[in-house]
This record gives sequence, C-alpha cells and structure tokens, in this order.
Amino acid sequence: MSLQTPTAREASAARPARDLEAFLALVSSLSGKLAGATGDAVEREVGAGLRELLSFFDVEQCGILEIQPDMRQARLRHHAYVDGVAPVPTTIDYGAFFPWTHERGVMQGKMFVQTCIDDLPPEAVIDRASSAALGLEAIINVPVGIGGRITHVLALVSSRPMSNWPEAILSRLQMIAETFLAVLARRTAEDESRRLRLELRHADRAAHVGALTASLSHELNQPLMAILANSQAALLLLAQDRIEPGNLRQILESIVRDDKRAATVIGNLRMLLRREEPPRERLDIAAAISEVMTLFKGELEARHVRLETQFEADCVVFAVRTQIQQVMLNLLSNAVQALQERPPTDRRLRVALSRIGRDWVEVTVQDNGAGIPADRLARIFEPFVTTRSDGLGMGLAIARSIVETHGGEIVAQAHEEGGATFRFLLPVEPPTTDAGVMHAAQVSSPDRHPRAYDGQATVCVVDDDPAIREGVARLLGAAGWRAVTFDSAAALLESAELSSAHCLVLDEQMPGMSGSQLHAELVRRTIDTPVVFLTARGDAATGVEAIKHGAIEYLCKPVDDSVLIEAVGKALAGHDERARTARERVLVEERLARLTPRERDVLREVIAGHLNKQIAADLSISEATVKQHRGQVMDKLEVRSVADLVRLCQVVGFTGEP
Repeated sequence: MSLQTPTAREASAARPARDLEAFLALVSSLSGKLAGATGDAVEREVGAGLRELLSFFDVEQCGILEIQPDMRQARLRHHAYVDGVAPVPTTIDYGAFFPWTHERGVMQGKMFVQTCIDDLPPEAVIDRASSAALGLEAIINVPVGIGGRITHVLALVSSRPMSNWPEAILSRLQMIAETFLAVLARRTAEDESRRLRLELRHADRAAHVGALTASLSHELNQPLMAILANSQAALLLLAQDRIEPGNLRQILESIVRDDKRAATVIGNLRMLLRREEPPRERLDIAAAISEVMTLFKGELEARHVRLETQFEADCVVFAVRTQIQQVMLNLLSNAVQALQERPPTDRRLRVALSRIGRDWVEVTVQDNGAGIPADRLARIFEPFVTTRSDGLGMGLAIARSIVETHGGEIVAQAHEEGGATFRFLLPVEPPTTDAGVMHAAQVSSPDRHPRAYDGQATVCVVDDDPAIREGVARLLGAAGWRAVTFDSAAALLESAELSSAHCLVLDEQMPGMSGSQLHAELVRRTIDTPVVFLTARGDAATGVEAIKHGAIEYLCKPVDDSVLIEAVGKALAGHDERARTARERVLVEERLARLTPRERDVLREVIAGHLNKQIAADLSISEATVKQHRGQVMDKLEVRSVADLVRLCQVVGFTGEP
C-alpha cells in the first residue's frame, strides 16, 4: 500500500477517527443484506452496496471488475457512479493500460491505494498516462478470488485526490469485497442450476412426446380424415347439383371445427417442445389437463385403459401451462405403464380436479395398476428412484420440483388392494370479476370485424404455399376486401400492385427473402404500407422485432378468421389515418402558402400566445395593423379560433421560425 503524499494531504483533510465506527456499521449492514440475498435480489443488493461505498468513501465511481480467463482483460460487471460523471469503459485491457497495477493486483493479489497520481512510482509510466487519460486521480483496488486465482477486483475511483484512510478501514474493505464475490458466486451457481433444470425438463417433455407418437398420429389423422370426408361429400353433392344451403353450411362448420381440433393438437405439441419456459399466466387447470388428455387419448385406447374424469369448475391458478402439463404427462405415463400388469378388461384410470377450501386446487391421478412397493414409497420423488424397468427415475423428481416451484405440494399413496394415487395441490388464483369476463368476451367476439376502408381496399398476400394464398385470399374477399396474392417477396417488389396496396399480409419463412427481410426492405424504401405477419414457424423474438419495426400484428398459423380479419382491419384503419393526415398536411401547406411574410410573422406571434400589444411591440407595428393581419390570417387559413389555428399549425409542424 502506498504512503500518503504531502500533495494529497494538503488537497484533502483526513476524516475523523469516528469514521471507523461508521464503517464497521456499514460492513455489518452490507454483510447481512448480501448474505440473505437470492435470485434477482442479489443484483439489487450488490448495486445498493456499491452506492453506499460510493457515498462513504466520497468517490465518484465504484464497481466490480470481472477478470477474464486470459488474466488481462477485465469486464465491469457491476457499476455505480454519481450524476454528471463520465463512466469508465465497461471493458478494458487491464494488463496493457495499467501494467504496474495489474501485476500487483491481479497477478500478486495485493490491495493498492492511490490517493493521487503522484502516489504512482516512477516505473508506472503507462499507469500514470492511462489514469490521466481517463481523468482518474484516486484509485482503490481490492482484488479477490477463488482457489488462489484472482477473479474480481473491487475498484473505487475519483477524479479528485482522496483522503488518507486508516488501515483498519481498508482491511475491512477487503471483507466487503470477499462478501461481494461470495454472493455473486452463489448467483452464478443458481443461474447454472436453473439452466440445467430447464434442459432436464425439456428433455423429459420431449421423451414423453416421442413415446406418444402413435397416439399423436391418431389424434391428427382423426380430424384430417373428417375434413377430407366432409370436403369430398360437398364436392359430390355439388357435382350432382343437389346440395342445399343449410346442408352446405353444416359441412363447412364441421370442416372448420375439425381444422381447429387438429390445430389444437399441433399447438400443444409446439408448446411442450419449446426449450424456453414461458411466463406464468392465469390458467384454467381443467382446460390444460384436457389438452394433455387429448394427446393421451389414442394411447389409452390402444392399451385398453378405461378413463374416468371428474373436473370441478372454476379451478384457476397462476402457473406456467407447459410445466403443469408436464406434471400430468409424467403422472399419466406412469399410470398407463403400471396398468399393463392388469387384464385388458380391468384397467382403470381416474383423473379428478377439485377445489380444496378457498385457497387450493387439487389434481388427482388414480390407477388400479401394480402399485408402489412399500420400500420405495417414501423415496418415490427422489431422483433416480423408479418402479419401472425402463425408467430413469427423473419424471417424478421433475414433477415435484415443478409443483413446489409453484408453491404447491405433491404426494403419493399406495393401496393395499393394488394401484396408486398421486395428488398435487396448487394455490388458487383469485377469480376474475364479472366485468373483466364481459370485457374479455367483447374483445374476442368473432362478430367484431372492423371495416376501416370506405372503398374496396387492396390487401397483398405473400406466401410460398399456394393453398395458404388461396385460402387467405378467399377469406379476405369474403370480408369485403380485394386480395392479390404473390408467391415470393421478389414477386411483390416487382409488382405495380405494391404502390396501391393498403395492407400487406406476409409469411415469415419463404424461399429467397424472408418476411422480415421484405419488411426491412420496404422500410428502407420508405414504403409505409401496414404489415401483418402470418407465419407457421414464428418465435417470440422474431415477433417482438417485427412489432418493434412497425408491424401491426404477428400471427401464428393457423389463426381464427376473426383474429386475421380484425388484424387486417386494424392495419387498414392505420392506413386510412395516415392518408387522412397526409391529405390534411397538403391542404394546410397550401393555405400557409397564401400568407405574406408579414402575416407569417403575426401567425408566429399568435401561436406563441402573445397579445396584440406585445405583437405590435415585437414587430414594430401598430395594434390596428396587428388586428388587420390577424383577421387576414384567420381568413386565409379558414379557421375561426386561435385553438383551431394552433392545431392546424401543429399538423405541419409550423413554428414560424424565420
């Protein structure tokens, strides 16, 4: 540690000894807060701790540098600084810019206190130059590490000379630095543990979905076969010229119903196979379980399992849908496997959902299968404990982890007569008010098809799938709009239709230029036609980017007719509003062009809120002349009040600046 120089002593008076007592209180407070921090609270408490050090040492910046594996580069991981100060760089080649300090701190693990630049020895030429370039006069570096290797440096810096701090305070600063390191290393381990849990859950879901391949094929083939049969029946009846409108309507309604049924199966698979975990939402447990039961329907029929369900209404929780469905996948899969030892005529499975008091929802999965051996019942939810010959013993451990993460609990019960019951409890989400339900119903009503364009609007549909182009064009045509289709982005860009289009419906993944790339090209060409994305392989990140760059909606196929029509209507409404604003702007500019230079001067003063007397003084004219010019301005701009005058000027951004 360097000694205090006379220059620094003269620049800043030493603090009284009582500061040691204040610092000991600060150490105690920070240690307690950091030790008790977990999850996101770690970041908050570290930031708060740095700000307290900033204040106590009266420095301008305080941060934690993370030393990179090459032991030269350093990254500023956490940082606090006072207002008005230019922050130091977030990354720096420590070894190159501060070689003398780097050798002492990072390589030798020694604390270094520089109260002013004059503290640096003659050989620290590069360090002196770097400090001067960054405007750093005073520096405290406290290196800390793990396993004999320095991994972080707690740094306090200032552009002003610093007081000579007592050794007792600096030694305890080392304790704070070590506490910071400890709590950050718990957070790093926590993040890694969370990542591994997500990977394990994803692998478990994928394994279950793979095992249900036959069942999924059945559940998709059923609605597809119904769609095919209904479509072919309609064609035959049309060919025979004996189909009635009522019968045709029934056929089309059946096709729509079965299409949505297939889409639901695909949508459920998509959610289950996603690697990322979505946020929690208000979840109707009965609906979530029913979706899983749909996936299992073929499997249960193939294995001759008789299913009984009993779902109580109004069981709503705040949960991650895919995680709760994963718990059900595990429990149902185990139950079906356990039932294989029973005769095909005596395989029973019961799934029940009920409210327990006002605060809990209970899900029960009960079978009359092989049961659970007594020696394994107490450890059934532990990792690698299984009753199945082909099992890894992770399914129930994952299920318990998910349920407990949601604030619930899961238990297993073995029956003397055979079979087992699994129950898990989840806390209830407060019910939605009637007004909220009514509002949701009104927003989602399929009858709300906005018509935003008085004439026949042109909607360009760009999709490489001919069936999608044809179907979407027919739907938009039925809504009263003119639809023009293109099989690629290049075809649209080369078409004269683009200049007169009122809305674009774009697929995302297409040969050549993607939908997002086409959108970017339109923006580059300053073509502001509203865009609605309609894609089968979209993801959240792409959707967010699309909306950020001006897209009206980002919809995933298949989409309900009311949703697509409402999105296009919204886009057309925006187009109309922009067109109206553009027309109004042209009209206002034409009116402004009628004004003489003196009338424009008066207009500038009027919209600034000045009175006639003040305007006369500013322009060196009489009040009578001001009144005359004001009247002419109002007449030429065709307005009757100052409020209308101000609004009209705002349309074109007129401030009257000369």
